[in-house]
Amino acid sequence: MVMKPNIAHDFASQYDEMRGQLPGSHLNWLQTLREHSLNVFGELGLPTVRNERWRYTNLNKIRQENFVPASHISSCSKITLPSEKFTQIDAYKIVLINGTIIKSLSDIDDLPEGLKLEQIDEIGENKLSRLLDFERTPMAALNTAAFTDALCFNIRDGACINKPIHLISVAETSTDPVVFHPRFMINAGQNSKVTFFESHIGAKGSNYFSNCVAEIELSSNATLHHYKVQNDHEDATHIAASEVRLADGSNYENFVVTVGAKLSRNEINAQIIGSNADCRLLGIYLLNGKQHGDHTTSIDHAAPDSTSHEMYKGVLDDNARGVFQGKILVRKDSQRTNGYQLNQALLLSKGTEVDSKPELEIYADDVKCSHGATAGELDEEALFYLRARGISEVVARNLLIEAFIKSALDEISNPSIQTTLGATISNWLSAGKCND
Repeated sequence: MVMKPNIAHDFASQYDEMRGQLPGSHLNWLQTLREHSLNVFGELGLPTVRNERWRYTNLNKIRQENFVPASHISSCSKITLPSEKFTQIDAYKIVLINGTIIKSLSDIDDLPEGLKLEQIDEIGENKLSRLLDFERTPMAALNTAAFTDALCFNIRDGACINKPIHLISVAETSTDPVVFHPRFMINAGQNSKVTFFESHIGAKGSNYFSNCVAEIELSSNATLHHYKVQNDHEDATHIAASEVRLADGSNYENFVVTVGAKLSRNEINAQIIGSNADCRLLGIYLLNGKQHGDHTTSIDHAAPDSTSHEMYKGVLDDNARGVFQGKILVRKDSQRTNGYQLNQALLLSKGTEVDSKPELEIYADDVKCSHGATAGELDEEALFYLRARGISEVVARNLLIEAFIKSALDEISNPSIQTTLGATISNWLSAGKCND
């Protein structure tokens, strides 16, 4: 198979070399799926700006690097988890290093009743990649061809998991730039309730490419609160795609905080296939230097009497660029849909840029849908008012930034997580990230 010529390195050759090392090599169905995935990726290639969904995000950084599959570097089983780098919460820890689960650092044996963790040999045919559309998300096709671990979190019907599940993805690199592919699934049973938290971090001075994929399915009346802090190293590339399905009466809340990586993209595609379901996609992106952060969402209302709510807020400094693309689709029979979408950005320097593209595509008559986008600078009058009362310029700026962000944080349903993420943002501000 020949890859498209616009890719600087040959992922196909790398996969051929790794074929016997990847998990599930004895499973015929998985080998067939991997081959199909790589063929699709080979035909599509890396997305370009000619693709409407990628028009604001250029992947030349990936094309120009000679990324080596992380499985080619030495074993990482002896690594000590850098706890000071990721968000600290009381949770069941599941640790991935370069996309591979490290059981010695994880709470595998302490998981609560009602939660079962399956790996590739247990997941079974027709479950993996069932929700994915490779044509829409070609990077998910690459992930499927090359992941080194696939984790499936099954929450039993009626289970209420008392603590969050904390997935900690750590990049540990060698002298060469590496690529790895975290992969997980969440299946929330009927009337279950669970909180899932992701932390993404990397070693100092690292240049790596993390290509993440999540498949999430909520059964009727299930509730999933899903939070993520993307704090990868400043030279890293982080691309993530999540596919979500919501059944009758289910509730999905996603909140992502983006502060890391040179280039990042967080894509969420949610389909509401049951009535009386609620989907909430929320986030904050704090970028400086030459960081590029892309948040692309799609909510497909494929059933009546459902609601969706989106709010993303960005703070940009230096020469950072933020991207928000959000589409709400309301199908013909999805009457009584209520959809809301808002993107706001605060530009702290003349060199910053924000691209915002909110969309509504409505085919039903009885709906309430709205969208909006704004971008602006700090309020100089408010800044002057604070300075006049003896507050330093740095502190005054940070107070105004925190006030701008607060409305997004207030959307978080879990008070404990709201406090934790608020502290993460305060730490970013106190470190002078927006005052350099």
